[in-house]
Amino acid sequence: MIHAMGHGKPTRIRCGRVQDGGQGHGVQDRERYAAIITDIQQKISARLYRLTAHAEREREADRITIRELEEALRLQRCQVIEDYPEDPRGASCLVLGFTEQDLPIHTVCGISLPERLIIVTVYRPDPALWLDWRVRRD
Repeated sequence: MIHAMGHGKPTRIRCGRVQDGGQGHGVQDRERYAAIITDIQQKISARLYRLTAHAEREREADRITIRELEEALRLQRCQVIEDYPEDPRGASCLVLGFTEQDLPIHTVCGISLPERLIIVTVYRPDPALWLDWRVRRD
């Protein structure tokens, strides 16, 4: 369940949170997250995605261009930082990516549809709320 706080900064029931940005997890977790990222990147490259109305509003509010969104999800530094496999609306995850100008972007991606990626929300993370853009400050 996503609840928007401020400018698209989601709070969620934490199911499957990736505490350390994907480092230090078992081989199965790393392989699973790598498969998720590969799938996201393929769908972004093929333009097999859509933004929800909420994502579009947040994208515009944070002045994120479609090009920046695509860069952040397509470039190699992209990683799953929180995983929500049990979300009632379908499996999703919070992805950290960076633009070519090295600007961080958070994207919540709905990953339960095999033929299309759903961008649930997208925003520029607030440094007051995140450590190294990967871990929520308590």
